[in-house]
Amino acid sequence: MNSEEFVEIGRFENSLPPILRRIDICYDRDQKPTDIISNSRFINDSLQQFQDSHPNRNLIFYKNQEGLVVKFGNRQSDRHYRVYTKNNILRFEFELKDKNKLNYYHILLQESKFEEFERILSYQFFKYSFEIFSSARQPDHIDWLFHRVRPYQHRDSLAFQQPIIYTHYLNQFDFQQFQKKTDFITLLQLLTFVRSLDFKQKTLTSKYRQFKFPLRDFLNYTNDGRSIHHYQVIQLKKFLNALRKNIIIESFTDEYYRMLITIPDVKVYKSKKHRNRWVVEIWIAEDLFEYLCPFLYPDSFKENLNKHQFAVLFEIIKVFCSETTRKEFNIQQFLKSQGPNLNGTKKKANKRIFYSVFERIPTRRKTSTTSILSFVEYSVQSKEYL
Repeated sequence: MNSEEFVEIGRFENSLPPILRRIDICYDRDQKPTDIISNSRFINDSLQQFQDSHPNRNLIFYKNQEGLVVKFGNRQSDRHYRVYTKNNILRFEFELKDKNKLNYYHILLQESKFEEFERILSYQFFKYSFEIFSSARQPDHIDWLFHRVRPYQHRDSLAFQQPIIYTHYLNQFDFQQFQKKTDFITLLQLLTFVRSLDFKQKTLTSKYRQFKFPLRDFLNYTNDGRSIHHYQVIQLKKFLNALRKNIIIESFTDEYYRMLITIPDVKVYKSKKHRNRWVVEIWIAEDLFEYLCPFLYPDSFKENLNKHQFAVLFEIIKVFCSETTRKEFNIQQFLKSQGPNLNGTKKKANKRIFYSVFERIPTRRKTSTTSILSFVEYSVQSKEYL
């Protein structure tokens, strides 16, 4: 029952007021066609890992008529957790019997604070689930958990002392044109660049920040001190004009995120105040600057990259930004996509770029760790098919 239904129980005449003795919360995950392993295999493979990572817990594993079961903790304790298979479902179940917490939740229900009740209770479920599964070596079946835990994660402040680009999950279609790829990266760099600028706050349909800056200041940022050519100025003007159509923004899967980076207006004009130089005036949603993006990347695109280095780094971002928890890099397929003129020497060079990046990624990742990919939610599985 939901929280409103619980309160309705106590409204019948001559009935005793309901008292919270225990709360059960569960999440049912269906077996997906894209899962590499079955639900039962997930429990079997995770058992040894649970024993290694939680040696002091009361851990029980058994099989009943419906499938496999793993229990954490004593059933009589304040918190008890079970994972088990049921037909084609993998159920994650949490029992809460902590009297102090239950008394507080009871007060929230009596005061009809249903949203707060459900929010706090959900947080307890996600927090304890993450405590158990944070070091899981089989992340595919806990994708639901990482999606929900992300808003609660604390970001390491040291990560923001270096140039970082922010991005969300991407639609996994092919970026065929090189210009489309560069425009996508330029958008991410633009969102990073304006974070450090002064702005005016304006209200349209919602609150927006209005930024105004010389076009060459942004070019200096993206070129990292290298000389700027007139061709780059023309290309950047084309990119800024294209932002009005919001074509690049459709690459992202999250509708709310797309809404935040939708550009309601952008102007590029020559300003007499700036000695007749090109100036950019752009509007970006206020909420974007508080939005917790799932992925942060050191801005390696500011380096002087050749076409192949750019292609490899772009592929890495595209794969990491997929919604699946398992990140697979099919290097052979990637090399084929680079065209028939890619000779053996260039193929080896591209492989070395992949290897140099993967060598800097730890085999086990925590959500608040800072490194080459400073916020990656899931374990990373890299595969090469040669």
